[in-house]
Amino acid sequence: MSQPSNAAPLPPQPSMWKRLRYVIEWLAVKTGQETVAMLDHRSIPTVANALGSIAALVDRRGRHTALENLRVVFGDRFSTKERNAIVRESYSQFARAFIDLFWSHNLNSDNFRCFATFELEDEEATLAAGKQGAVWLTPHYSNFEWMALCWAFVDGDEFTIIAEDFKNDRLTGLFRKFREASGHRVIPQERAMIRLLKVLKSGGNTAFLPDLNVPAGNAAIPVSCFGLKVSATPLHALLAARTGAPVVPGICLPNADGSYQMKVFKPITFAKDTPLEEIAQQCWDIFEPWIKERPAPWLWMYKHWRYRSRTNPDNYPAYANFSKKFDKMEAL
Repeated sequence: MSQPSNAAPLPPQPSMWKRLRYVIEWLAVKTGQETVAMLDHRSIPTVANALGSIAALVDRRGRHTALENLRVVFGDRFSTKERNAIVRESYSQFARAFIDLFWSHNLNSDNFRCFATFELEDEEATLAAGKQGAVWLTPHYSNFEWMALCWAFVDGDEFTIIAEDFKNDRLTGLFRKFREASGHRVIPQERAMIRLLKVLKSGGNTAFLPDLNVPAGNAAIPVSCFGLKVSATPLHALLAARTGAPVVPGICLPNADGSYQMKVFKPITFAKDTPLEEIAQQCWDIFEPWIKERPAPWLWMYKHWRYRSRTNPDNYPAYANFSKKFDKMEAL
């Protein structure tokens, strides 16, 4: 029987070789996770440092991006040798975060304090925010994955988190399992705003990484990041403004022994008429001094400044480009 003409077209199916590659990828990641899960956690920093050093050496494009980012942010504060050391540690911290994600099934409510301690700037307000329903924020800094994962063990708050799907569905399912280990729920990007509005209005919690940039246009807002404008997502700001949910910022600081210190700052509540740019900027301004003080754990390999402002174009990284949409967005 032929397919009705008004039926939605079937999605293209991957070739046999691509399906085989997906299976091999899944087996490799699954085997890696099972191997990591057997490690003594104290050995993970050593493994991550080795992998990070290798990655910093072979990933020429990422290394160049990181060095450009450091140049525009810090100028001549660091020597060439110091900048290269920061880049290596940045790769190592990113590797450590993902190795720890693979190891995270060993965590539980009884033992997590051996690996992560929380310091709350305003304990009463933070615990109340979690029960009311809040928007939790942390940047791509140190073990951002555990920042959310471990909080569920502290007070039982479960987050609904957006994660981009892999092209390989098997990997999507595997990483969803890792991130949901303490009770969180991972959702895809499609229709995420509507789903998260419902979560917050029903007293649930959601978590975001606010230092991801998005294509310039109607779905982006300009935010000043180290004095340079970025095209940022407005989603966390929009959710806070529409629902009145408090925003709870936090940052993860790595310790040399493989453990972490999780700092949770005082919750912020915004009026519903607060401009989204103001909300996003105020949130980011909490994190920036911490990154300046200890830069290495941030994700310097990421192209944070994809668009070049015409106001001060020479201050931007070499990879940044002009964009009419960014010009229009910045002029609003």
